[in-house]
Formats: sequence, C-alpha cells, structure tokens
Amino acid sequence: MELLTFLGCLIILKIKGIKMKKMILFTLMLSTVVFIEAKAIYYRFIKMNMYREFVGVEQVVEREAKKIECFQLKYDNEKRPVEIKHLTKMNECEGYFSGLGEGISLLKIEYIDSIFTVYDSLSEYTRNYKKRETIYTTFNKAKEQVPFRGNVYRMVHSSTRCIEKDNLLQTKGYYLKWSNYDKNGLLCEDLYGVKIYSIYFADESGTNLIESTRTDENGYPVTDNTGIVTIKFQYNDFGKLTFQTNKDIYGKRINSTKGYCEIRIARRDSNDIFTEEYIYYDKDGKLTINQQGVYRVKYFYDSNKYLTSVLFLDTLENVMAGKNDISYSRYIRDKCFYMIKVEYFTSKRDTVKKSPPQLKIAETPMYFLKGYEYQYDKNGFVIEKNEIGEKKENKESGRN
Repeated sequence: MELLTFLGCLIILKIKGIKMKKMILFTLMLSTVVFIEAKAIYYRFIKMNMYREFVGVEQVVEREAKKIECFQLKYDNEKRPVEIKHLTKMNECEGYFSGLGEGISLLKIEYIDSIFTVYDSLSEYTRNYKKRETIYTTFNKAKEQVPFRGNVYRMVHSSTRCIEKDNLLQTKGYYLKWSNYDKNGLLCEDLYGVKIYSIYFADESGTNLIESTRTDENGYPVTDNTGIVTIKFQYNDFGKLTFQTNKDIYGKRINSTKGYCEIRIARRDSNDIFTEEYIYYDKDGKLTINQQGVYRVKYFYDSNKYLTSVLFLDTLENVMAGKNDISYSRYIRDKCFYMIKVEYFTSKRDTVKKSPPQLKIAETPMYFLKGYEYQYDKNGFVIEKNEIGEKKENKESGRN
C-alpha cells in the first residue's frame, strides 16, 4: 500500500485597492492517490459517465466473474477507481475499453488534489474549493504502456469545483479541461485531431447540459476532423444521454462530416428487454442519414444489458438497408455470454438467387448476407473465427 503524501502550506495575500481592502486566504493541500488493497469489485461493462469519469456497470459477484468476460475495479480510500483490468475468466485480456479504444488490458488512474479556501474580509465570504487532476494511462498484458484514442499516451482531466454542504463537490457551473499528451509528455492530437477539450457543466435548473468545445493549447476554439467545434449534450436524471447537437465556431448548428447535426435517443425498458433508438437530424431539424446510410438505429439488449441485435430504420420506422446492404444484425451468446455467432441480414431480396427469407423482423422478410462463428479456449480467448458457409480459420489472441 502506498502512503499518503501530504503537503500543507498557508499563503496570505493582501490586495489593496484605492477605495477598499480585501484579504483572500488560501489554504492549500496536495495529495496523491492512496491505493488500498481492498477486495476487487467486478462489473460486466465499464463506461465514461456524464462527468467524464470511468464507472462500472452491472456489478457481478466473484463467482460469476470467474466464468465471464468482465472488468475488475480497485478503489482508493475515497472510493475512486485507481485501476481497471479487462478480464476473461480472470485472465487479463487486451480488448475494448469504452471511450478509449482497442488493445488495452489495464487502465491506471491517478488523482492529484489541491484544496484551498477563499476568504473576503469585506463581505466575510468564505468558500472552499477543490482542484483535481485525474491522470489516465493504459497498458497491455505485458505491462507496457500503450496509446489510446489515436496516439495519446496520457490523458489529464483537471477542474476546480466548490466544496458544498456535506463535503459534496459542485456538480454544475464549472469547467473540466481534458488534455491529451503523447509518449514524450507533449500535447498531442487524438483521433479526432483535438489536443484539448474544454467541457462546461452548465448551471441550469432542471437540466443536465454539458458543452464540449475543442481548443488549442491557448484555449482558442478549433474545428476537429469531423467539422465540429462544440458538441452540446443533454442527460436525463439517471445520467443517460438523451440528445447531442453539433455547433460551429459561432455556436450555430452544423452537420458533421458524418452527415448529421443532432442525435436524439429514445429508450424503453421492460423486465427482460431493453431498447435504445438513435434518430439522426440535420442542421435544419430534418431527419437525415448517418454514416451507416440510415435514419434510425435501434439497439436491443437482454436483461443483463448485452447487445442482442441491431435494426436499421427509415424515416417512417420501416426496416431499411444501409451501406453494405445490412438491415439487421443478430448476436448470439453462450450461457457465459461469450459471443459465439454474429449474423447479418438484408431486407433486399436477391433477384438472381431468389433465396427464401430466413426470418421476419417487424413484418419484413430478411435474407441472410453473411456471418461469423467464434470458438474459445478454456480461458476465454478466441482461437477460431470462421465465416459462416466458408469456414475460414482465423486464429486470434484476445476477445472480440
């Protein structure tokens, strides 16, 4: 266990004006992360939440974690994650980390906190603030540092937030600076061509609005490689994204290079099925196609939140074929939730082969296009990926 490093200092500044005098008192404390050898907690998935923090989703007990692909989280004494491992049947694997990319086995998180007090002697106003830097680095199974989000080796989130009642941090009306660094510790562009994101958590009653603006090292707004300067997000009371809108440097709605300006998300939940529908609009508020060539995408999940199928829809919510003629995708898993088969179907009938439909979705006949079958070793690693019908062998290491 690492020991807490603590530094305290007291700085008193007197600021004199012509007509008034103020005294501002700063009490500063710096601390590094405290790692506790606590029992690990396991989750089926991880995600980056609305506050741009990594959190676990769908907790499982250790007995089940030994049978499935999952994520192991370890926390410090403030219950903040300091280490996230990607596991398959308790073996480290290099897979997909939400928001970061592929080929990552381990995410390490370090926190550097500064706490200070501001006191105004004229108004007798006192307020405590916490400045936090959160540093993210990623590694492969060999414990070698690897890049993510393009050529980023270190991601730093920094913010200054008021400490409110019950020692809770301010949740609205503050900025978070998201900076990307390369292997040499220099600011670098990520896969979107952005060095720094300035993220504002708006202080608006009854809403969870967040604005993410791309900037250069001097804080000036810049356009990313999709043509966007700012994305405005809105979340519901459960922290779920409900819409996002693209803006240009003047704050006007703009279509990205992906073809749309806004995404609206509708969700439905029942006892055994969960759906999300993404609907795409242009800058004029009209339905438009996304990068897959469709107007709506509907995702279906099982009760454990595993993706089971994806359906493409047109403006009237009828099934349509997107690019590559795909209309419907189906994902089949074994009893331990490992993907064993992926199948792709189209709503377009082959007028040459005139094959009969294999299934009906939303009253629409579906014709098989292609698919893949997966086989795993006893540790949960893919050893074969065969194309259905052709049986091509393709040995891989790691999970899909």
